[in-house]
Amino acid sequence: SAPGSIFKAVTMAAALANWPDALDRTFTCTGAYQVGETIITDAGNARHGEITLQKALAVSCNITFAKLALELGDEQLRLAAQAFGLDDHLLFSDLVVENSLYPSSNRVAKELAWTGPGQSALFVTPMHMCLVAAGIANDGVIMEPKLLIQSVDRNKQGKAQMTPTVYKKAMTPQHADVLAEAMRQVVVSGTGTRAAVPGLKICGKTGSAQIDGQTSTNAWFIGFIDEKTLPYAVCVVVNDAGEGSRHAAPLARQIFEYIKNQR
Repeated sequence: SAPGSIFKAVTMAAALANWPDALDRTFTCTGAYQVGETIITDAGNARHGEITLQKALAVSCNITFAKLALELGDEQLRLAAQAFGLDDHLLFSDLVVENSLYPSSNRVAKELAWTGPGQSALFVTPMHMCLVAAGIANDGVIMEPKLLIQSVDRNKQGKAQMTPTVYKKAMTPQHADVLAEAMRQVVVSGTGTRAAVPGLKICGKTGSAQIDGQTSTNAWFIGFIDEKTLPYAVCVVVNDAGEGSRHAAPLARQIFEYIKNQR
């Protein structure tokens, strides 16, 4: 299904890759942005005023990310999405993941504008979006997912050890650090505060995505623990639940709390 606002992390990666001054720029959100016959609004009809890119991610400003998509253009946004594995055949050695797709037809202005905030005809899977989160956490390098870490015999002696394999280098380490910090602000003071865990540095992004014919939105959250000793990333999606901030982020918090308590 469409990823909703968790895709804003990919749109921000595209901005960082294409604009050296991306973090210094400000954007204006008046609460409504007209693109052709379509008007783009924000949740709760919010008006964010003058905001930076980092702040726009924290408050999940649809209007800013629509403007980003239009200024970047379809090709640059597509290339950024493909750097994270969209349009790829996800045939890994241990498992096959349904392909994620960046829309290729009807790329008119209103569709491009809605792609920036993660709507339009985007199609992603939870497994793939977990890989996106893990790649941001891992200095921009997405590793191939493995089902088996190691095998042991009855004496608990290791018989076989998994070899980590790089899948894609999605972004530079410098840009990954910037994006991780922006995702940190999502959890500290933005839409993802319900994913926060005391004592852990959590980074994340919430999302709410609606597909045709659906009355409620699918609630999404992607995120990770930004600590070398706890290298865990998650993706939570709850179909027909509503807002990601309200319904997916708390589930992610429970997962992070469990990991913390197992340490």
